[in-house]
Parts: sequence; structure tokens; C-alpha cells
Amino acid sequence: MKVLFYSTYHFNTETFGPYLEIIQEHLDKGDEVIFLSCNGELSSCQTNPNHSTLICKTCVSMRQNGLKNLSSDIQQIQIENIIPKNSINSHLQLINYESVDAFKSTYIESFDIGMAVLSTVISIFRDPSPNLEKHKKLIENQWESSLWVYEVIKKIINDEQIELVYVFNARFAVLRACLRACENKTVNCHVLEEGQDRKHYSVWKNSMPHSLTYVEKTIQELWDSGSNTKEQDAFEYFKNRSQGKNNRVGHFTAGQKKDKLPEGWDSTKQNIAIYISSEDEFVAIGPEWENKVYKSQLEAIKQISDSLSNDNNFVLYVRVHPNLHGILNESVTSLYALRRENVVIIPADSPVSSYGLMFNADKVLSFGSSMSIEATAFGKVSILAGNGFYMNLGSTYNPKSHSDLIELIKNDDLKPKPILGAMKYANFLLHFGNQYQFFERTSTFEGKLNGKWFGPNKPYLIIRKIGRAIRLKKEKKLKEQNIKAIRTFQN
Repeated sequence: MKVLFYSTYHFNTETFGPYLEIIQEHLDKGDEVIFLSCNGELSSCQTNPNHSTLICKTCVSMRQNGLKNLSSDIQQIQIENIIPKNSINSHLQLINYESVDAFKSTYIESFDIGMAVLSTVISIFRDPSPNLEKHKKLIENQWESSLWVYEVIKKIINDEQIELVYVFNARFAVLRACLRACENKTVNCHVLEEGQDRKHYSVWKNSMPHSLTYVEKTIQELWDSGSNTKEQDAFEYFKNRSQGKNNRVGHFTAGQKKDKLPEGWDSTKQNIAIYISSEDEFVAIGPEWENKVYKSQLEAIKQISDSLSNDNNFVLYVRVHPNLHGILNESVTSLYALRRENVVIIPADSPVSSYGLMFNADKVLSFGSSMSIEATAFGKVSILAGNGFYMNLGSTYNPKSHSDLIELIKNDDLKPKPILGAMKYANFLLHFGNQYQFFERTSTFEGKLNGKWFGPNKPYLIIRKIGRAIRLKKEKKLKEQNIKAIRTFQN
């Protein structure tokens, strides 16, 4: 079998590790492997959006040193050697800067390039509604680079008679281009991602890891093949999360005080706990993730508040996700600026306990937060007003309209949904992915393949560590400035 691996995403061991693992597997099977990457010719990618020469050189040396540790040599080719950039029609005239909706609806052949570029821009700036004109240069560079990749991969598939392609994540522009090129040529594309933890990787066949239907299928398969203790293990998993013992989520609750409730909490009221998610994570994946009921979380809260305003028995406690601490954009500031008598905004950095809030609330409502499914596991009524990987597992109420949601909130006789779906979801989080056999991650910058060290060349490694320290210091300073600005909206 002739297999193509495409990567411009090997700057970190977390993203490069799955490539190295699978390449070694194919070599052991006797397959012919081709590795497609760039030597800095792309004007913008996800890990280097502003095209820093130093980052490019560090990334290239990381790739070269990692591939040297394979059991045998593989064919390495560069994007610029397949199709010259100047021969590509970038179709920049198709870019629509008038609105985010118009921009993301743009396709070139089967490539949803507008959605792909938007996803990249949103992720870089952590803003679900970015000012497109403000980021025009970045947008054009991402647009040109991803379209170039799209055409290059189509050509390689034809010229080399490729039977299988691998790419990491596939959400961002220059990565999604690979998945769409494979779809155009009806060639299988396996998308790589991390697994249950950093000792595991996952493979998603012809799909992004964000596919609701694919994840639901995987959840059921893992449950069907699970051990006799799967229900007990699943509940223990949620219990550990609630106690801050889970490494993946524990840091989000580290600054919270156990069982602390918001000031003025009145247990005689109907207290509704609402958990806000980071909208930038899923707003530009595709139609499957679009909220069919509300335009945004902020608009949802406004509508719910208005519908309950004539009944002073209801209080909405809105927990802003800790991941939004220090993020300054309109979606965050508008939330903090919201002034409603029946709405209490709990800031991202508040010591109020997210789990204490959940345990004491009469009902839990979210737009995709894991708190929805966790609430059901602990016997709470849970309402999902958006999309989530667990939405069709039967453990949450999924209103189809705003009026449906209000009826659910007002229904005093509403019972918690069965916990089976919650247990299935926890089992998935515990077990998805495959354990590494050849690759070992030792740090973000360094790893081992077949027992041999790799990482960027030592000068680049030292510079990168220094650069990371400087970047973190700048990010901390910016975060502090953002927090001060946010305070003005909270007061």
C-alpha cells in the first residue's frame, strides 16, 4: 500500500507523536510511505500564523530529527516541489468580508475554505465573532496557503496513486484542506488526534474528531466492548472530576473553594445553574454544530431571562467557563455587562464552586459543557440548549425551541433523565484512543521514537524554551490588562 502523511503541524510532540507512531506501523507492514510537508513556503499555518522564520526552522528541524528515528528511510517531499505557488489561482476575490456568516459559507469545489479559515482565525484570537477586516492579511495568507495545499494533495493522490492519507486534527485551514482534497478524490483520509491522555492517540476515519455522529458511534462501540466494571469506573471518573482529581479538568477548578455558593443564594428559589462554554472552540467546525435554537449563548440567556421575568421565583446563575479567564472580546464583555434582576453572572475567576453550584441547583442548563452530562450522573435534571457529543445518549433534555426550554425550566415535576448515557460518555473519555508503542512524549518540545531522543536542534530548542518563557510572560501581562478591562464591565 502507498500511504501519504501530510503535516505542517509537527511543532509540538503532542501533534507530531501520532504521525511517527502510525508511520512506524506502516513501515512494519511493508507499506510505502510518503511524507509531505513544507520548508517554510506556506505564508501562514496554524502553529506559525505570522510566518516567523525562526519558528519555521525550528519546526523543520523537529520534523527531520523525528523522522530520522524511524526504522527505515521514507520519501520526503515539499509542497513547493509539487506545484509552484504562482501557478495556483487563489480566488481571493471570493473572500466576503461583509459578515462572518457570508465569509464562512464560501466553498471552492468540495473545500469549505471559508469555514476552515474562519476556524483558524477564531482559534488564534479566541474570538467567536472576529473583525474580518482587521485580520485581512492573516485571512488572505491562510486562504492562499490552504488552497495551495488542497491542490497539491489532489495532484499527489493522482500522480502517486495514493491509497490512504493521514493528517492531524483537520479543523484548521491548511489541515482541513487535506481532508477535503481526499474527499474530492474519494481516497480514505484518517485524521489523527490525541486520545484519552497524552499516552494515547486516536484515529478518525474520513472524519474530523469533532463529528457528533462519529463520536456517538465510538461511544457505543466502547460501551459494548467495555469491562464488567464499566459503570462503576465511569461514575468514579465523574466523581474524581467533581473533586478536582482529574488532570485534564482539575486546573479549571483549582481556584475555586469547595462547596462555595454565590452570595445571596436562596434555597427557597428555583435556582437554575447555567454553564457557559468557550464558543470559539466549536463555532466554525460545520453545520452539525450550529445551534438551531439560539444565535449565541448571550442571546439565549437574554431570552430565557425575559421569559422568566414575570416570576420572581426563578434565578439564573450563569457560570462563565474558567477557560475564558482573561479573554477580552465582545462575546465575553457583553456577558459581563448583562444587567438583569433574575440573572447572576459568576465570573470565570470566581472562587464559587462550579460543582457546588451544580449540586445545589434545581436544574442545570448548558450549551455543550460537560457539566450537563455530569449533572445527570449525580441525579440532577439537565437541559442541553446546544450541541454536545453526548446529546443523543438519552441523559439530557434537548429542547427543540425556546418555548420548549422554558416549559422544561418551569416544570416542577421534571425528573432527571436516566444516567446510562452519562456512564457511556464517561467510559468513552476513559478509554478512547490507542496506546503508543513506538513513540514516547517526554515534553512539549522533546520525545522518543523507537527509544531514541528527538526534538529541535539544540540551538533551536534553547531558543524555543526561552521564547516560550517570554511568550508566557507577555500572555500573562496581556491577561492582566484584559482582566482590568473586564472589571469595568462587571462593576
